Amino acid sequence: MKRVGISYEKGLLAAFLAGTAAGTILVNMMSSEMRSGLSAFPFSAGGAMLEATEGVREAGFSAREQLPLFFHLFRSRSLSAAIGWLAGLTPYGTACFFLAAGYAGLTLGVSQSVFTWQKGLAGPGYFLLTLMPHCLFYGIIWAALAVWAGKQTPRLRLLPFLCLLAVCGAGAAAECWVFPIVWRVGTSILNGSSY
Repeated sequence: MKRVGISYEKGLLAAFLAGTAAGTILVNMMSSEMRSGLSAFPFSAGGAMLEATEGVREAGFSAREQLPLFFHLFRSRSLSAAIGWLAGLTPYGTACFFLAAGYAGLTLGVSQSVFTWQKGLAGPGYFLLTLMPHCLFYGIIWAALAVWAGKQTPRLRLLPFLCLLAVCGAGAAAECWVFPIVWRVGTSILNGSSY
């Protein structure tokens, strides 16, 4: 009899999709009162910093005065990458990344469902805006760390990890300075107004 197994990559995808389905079901099972109390932003990758970046821009701060926000984002994202890197060096690295994929799917499923509930058919557009452009950088980091964790023999990979920290810096810069512009332009397009 042939043994049927699932590859590591397919397991990550399955965990992500299961988390997304669970997040969507969770929001749809809530009462309308509970859903109205939810804000989509805390569940989205870029939304957590939207109020901070918008507040800085509305106050008229220059790019140089936004440096504390950039360093906060860089420190936070680098710490997450370091935790993922260290977890991948342990014998439980694959299990950690299965859990991380499921959690990422859950939070993204909840976020998209809340946006769809609040904004209707435009909800997925708002959801995608919260992910751009910084999640492109963070996705590269996550994919590299997940691949490293899936290797049979973990290696330290110090120099490649330092390169990932540079990608963290690029992602933090995009989240700090580019995301508010993308959000402002994108929401004005979705709302049908001029920016």
